[in-house]
Amino acid sequence: MQYHTSDQLIPELELLFEDAVSGSQGIFRGPNQEYEAGKGGTGTVSPSPRPKTIAIHNTDLDAPFVGGNFNFLYNGGASEAKITFNTHMSFTKPFLQSDKDALKLKLEAAGRIWSEAAELQVRDISGNFNHRIKLVFEVNVFPHSKYSNKRTQVHPPGGKSIPFFIQKDRETVIRDLNIFIKSKKNVIVHELGHVFGLRDEYEDGWFNMKFSAGHVGPNSPFVKDKIAIMNEGADDRWGDRGEFRTRYFIHFGRAILKSFMGLPNFTTPITHNGRVVSRTVVGRIALLKKNIASDPPYTSDQPHNPQFSVIQIAER
Repeated sequence: MQYHTSDQLIPELELLFEDAVSGSQGIFRGPNQEYEAGKGGTGTVSPSPRPKTIAIHNTDLDAPFVGGNFNFLYNGGASEAKITFNTHMSFTKPFLQSDKDALKLKLEAAGRIWSEAAELQVRDISGNFNHRIKLVFEVNVFPHSKYSNKRTQVHPPGGKSIPFFIQKDRETVIRDLNIFIKSKKNVIVHELGHVFGLRDEYEDGWFNMKFSAGHVGPNSPFVKDKIAIMNEGADDRWGDRGEFRTRYFIHFGRAILKSFMGLPNFTTPITHNGRVVSRTVVGRIALLKKNIASDPPYTSDQPHNPQFSVIQIAER
């Protein structure tokens, strides 16, 4: 994991940083420093504590699956956090250029399906969850490996993504994103879940379920959540009805909440015998999309899918 200041960011993070920091809301020169009015502003100076900025290149944010690799940016105080997966495609066989172009479009489209599927809602000290941060996902396919988080290894139909260990025509994510020249968009949506740090939830062979780092395990209740995207929701039989789950976004929310630690309006002190022994910040993940088709989310708890996943972080 590597932390970068703004002058070290890779291009798409640099652009987002500049846009968020010097946009229409004005420029904050630094932590607890003065505010310079943005476009159409009045120029009032009103220092106020703001969430910290997080800019991390090639991280998994301590996700459930260690095979995740992406870039993460949250500009303190912004209304969105950006998760970017940069990749380049490596072809194991000669393929038609039209098929290569079509696969690139499917990869990018799969990234857009994840984008704004959920948001983090941060609780203030009054108990309100009015501060909301959308999670924006983007997939960029580059012609070279310079900015890549992972290589996308493209295989022919009937091949094995990993010789000897994986069945034919089965996409995988470990060191590389392994897909096929004719891989379907919804399957790529599932595989991007691994890139973003999520594990498989479907029923599989006993050995894979028991010992694979990329599976939730045979005793997980999520194995029964068939329509979920990381379960069987990407299969053809579900069409575009494969569903998102709030649990898929908890590690992103936890990372953002750390930016709010210490801010008086969001940090709750925990006292013991009249002395503050720790401080906590609370947030929750809420879905903005129900499924791959971008239908509206459920408005109540569902089996294996609560309307909100509550996150609490603490600091002594």
